Amino acid sequence: MEFLSQGVHLRLIRLLGTVQLKAPNGWSPEARVIIDTGNPVTIIPYSIWSQADVRILIQGKTKLFGLGSDEAAGLSGQLAEATLVFKDPSTTSPPIKYKAHILDDDSAPFLIGFEDILTSAELVCNYKSHTAWLEI
Repeated sequence: MEFLSQGVHLRLIRLLGTVQLKAPNGWSPEARVIIDTGNPVTIIPYSIWSQADVRILIQGKTKLFGLGSDEAAGLSGQLAEATLVFKDPSTTSPPIKYKAHILDDDSAPFLIGFEDILTSAELVCNYKSHTAWLEI
């Protein structure tokens, strides 16, 4: 980062979680996710959603664009609906049905966005004590 070369330190903070997606015969293997509070919709890489039960909501491809991206850099996929649970070492959340942009490839990480997940849960973050959790 250019800031570091100028002697300015900025923290890179990621909120991480563990989920399982509803699959045809139970639940998928656990997957690590990034809780992305700036993302309107969940994004799931192909290698993860291809093992899950998904229902396509809009036929045809769509593209998502982030800051500084152009037409060529958009994330190609489809809008779908799926179900997941959050897990920690001692607890599994109730199932959550959500909309997600399911990618054609693995060009982006698994990001939990606001729609249907963070809009129905309480996200608690205490950066000073290095703790964060979702209350579902």
